[in-house]
Amino acid sequence: MFLTTPVPFDEAAKAIQHLAPVDAETFANLLPELRDAAMTISGVEGLDVVVRVREIIARLPKGADFDTLKGEIEEELSPWLNPKAAEKRATLLLRLHGFRAYAAAAHRQMEAHTGAFPYRQYVATMDEKTRHSHRALHGVVLPAGHPFWTNHTGPWAWGCRCEAVPLTKGAKERIEAADANRLPEAALVLKDGLLKQLENGQIMRGPTMIFDVRTTREKTGDAGDFEWRPGDASLPLAQVKAGYTPAEWAHFETWAKRRTTGDGRNLWDTLTAGRPGAAPVRKRREPVPPLPPARPVPPAPPVPPVPATTGTPRTRAGLEKTLAELAGEEARYNEEYQKARTAGDAEEMLAAMKKRIAVEERFRAACVIPEAERGTFAVEAAPRDMLGKRRGEAVERKAPTPELMALAARGAEIVRQWTNADLLRPVRVIAWEGRACYLPGENAICVNTGTFASVVAHEMIHGIEWHRPEIIQASRDFLANRTKGNRLERLRTMTGHKGYGIKEIAFRDKWAERGGSHYCGRLYSTTLKAEDAYATELLTMGIERINAEPLRFLQADPEYFWFVLTTLQKLK
Repeated sequence: MFLTTPVPFDEAAKAIQHLAPVDAETFANLLPELRDAAMTISGVEGLDVVVRVREIIARLPKGADFDTLKGEIEEELSPWLNPKAAEKRATLLLRLHGFRAYAAAAHRQMEAHTGAFPYRQYVATMDEKTRHSHRALHGVVLPAGHPFWTNHTGPWAWGCRCEAVPLTKGAKERIEAADANRLPEAALVLKDGLLKQLENGQIMRGPTMIFDVRTTREKTGDAGDFEWRPGDASLPLAQVKAGYTPAEWAHFETWAKRRTTGDGRNLWDTLTAGRPGAAPVRKRREPVPPLPPARPVPPAPPVPPVPATTGTPRTRAGLEKTLAELAGEEARYNEEYQKARTAGDAEEMLAAMKKRIAVEERFRAACVIPEAERGTFAVEAAPRDMLGKRRGEAVERKAPTPELMALAARGAEIVRQWTNADLLRPVRVIAWEGRACYLPGENAICVNTGTFASVVAHEMIHGIEWHRPEIIQASRDFLANRTKGNRLERLRTMTGHKGYGIKEIAFRDKWAERGGSHYCGRLYSTTLKAEDAYATELLTMGIERINAEPLRFLQADPEYFWFVLTTLQKLK
């Protein structure tokens, strides 16, 4: 027997009403695994306000109108916050606590019925407010037991409105069959390279789009940063305790027992009540002075920094040695992660992941050009005489807005990090609603506010290749050698993506098999020969990939990685 009815709203409402109302300082000193049982409102000193807001939010799962509750919370916050801030905070509190309580209840139901629903699908809200990284995850299907769901069941970030929905095996198979009509890198049932990429914190959703989908805590490695795990609400107390030394646990327990919440309850009892192995709730007691808070989680062991290169010219040989050592470290930590995953040891998995992320950051730091050696170049709005013209069908050039110029500046910063100062050149910016492109005759990039910063950098690199004969020659040589004996095909045939024009052709190679995109092999040549190409997508696609995942790039396609790095940075 299994349930197919919606998750009971009453369970979510009771979970909200049981939240311990505390001040910001107390919340910061809670163990990460117990923060799901508490609630605070930064900037609000009156705990009675937190209690009243909690009761308002508890009406949301029972069917109360979202906007009505939002207005009531704004009124409670108005003595502490200005009207605009109160409105934003009210929305955040409703989404975070209301949706999180519902998601926790739904999670418990799904965990209890994985036999009937062995898969789950990520569902994002998909409106203009949805983050790009959350939008990229929309529709992804994974087994119910995959570690991804541990900390990516919505709301897994501030303001997140995503959710996980259970799927039967048949539903999963239908989605898998439909993947045949999607771009390989846009598949919803993740396998092989896409699955490995997700497990390393990233997801590819198109030939030029790679997203970082790590939680805030995964990015920083700091146990105090935000990360919500729906399973923590039912995590046995003994399991929470096992993650700390006896001294740390005793200190925390003593401290928590000497604190009271906004509704007068004992903090320790409130946090632990209802968990397996928790003590029963005792009578209310008067507050006593708290002990100085202890750091609940010991700091991770320091990771040796990348050897300083100040005053030493960067060479390919030296960089190859450094990167090989770092790649070896990452492989060892990845092996630790896989062993912990097989053993089902969540704490060891997290520890190995933190080490792995630290190595990846050191790897990236070794690859980019040192700040002191980076050049600068002008990024300017296109002059009036370049505007108003049309290219293609009804795509009109417009003056860039300040928002678009800020986006262009972010793209330029990516170029500065990866490109030798001698190669940088000024570039103009034109706004239009068409596909992003570079206009060589006017040395201008055409982008819009929906363009990613990495794609802006992509178009800027086109300008460098176009105007530097030695760079285009290096690209021709690499493309010719890499694709020798390979046939030319239409991109829309190779990818199944009808967005590519009928004249867009590329060499079929192992670009996609090695973690990239078929678009890397695109050919611009009147003779249809690589040695006569007047432009390529090698460095443009390469800078997007190396900026997003340099270590993965090296591991999957070392030949292409070193071409991009040595050409853009003029390494000898």
